[in-house]
Amino acid sequence: NTDIGNGSLQNSNAGSKNVGVGYLAGQKYGSGDGTALSSVNNSIYIGYDSRAKENTTTNEIVIGYQAIGNGTNTVTIGNTDITNTYLRGITQSPTFSGETIEAVTQLIMTDVVDATRYSVVISAGTFVMTSL
Repeated sequence: NTDIGNGSLQNSNAGSKNVGVGYLAGQKYGSGDGTALSSVNNSIYIGYDSRAKENTTTNEIVIGYQAIGNGTNTVTIGNTDITNTYLRGITQSPTFSGETIEAVTQLIMTDVVDATRYSVVISAGTFVMTSL
């Protein structure tokens, strides 16, 4: 384990190959007061009080002030106060299709080449992209 910051990965005595950067990063799991994190593996926690979802997580990446992860094999950027996420360049998602999505999600994207704006709406497994 590699930790940088006071209290970072402080309780991770049973886990291995983890990185914690920031005050209290990777010290606890769960919300609220949390519980001491001790058994995660191959995970990264960056930011003040960034946390795992649960104590037995593997390959979890959590970035942000008081961000809480979403479990094994996930990447979480930001806490619940984040209202917008900006990604630059081409975003690859080779496994985007194939899952049923029950909630409606709308993304607004801008083409970096010609500044065309697009609305992407995902609802009940349907993906619709229209020019704005």
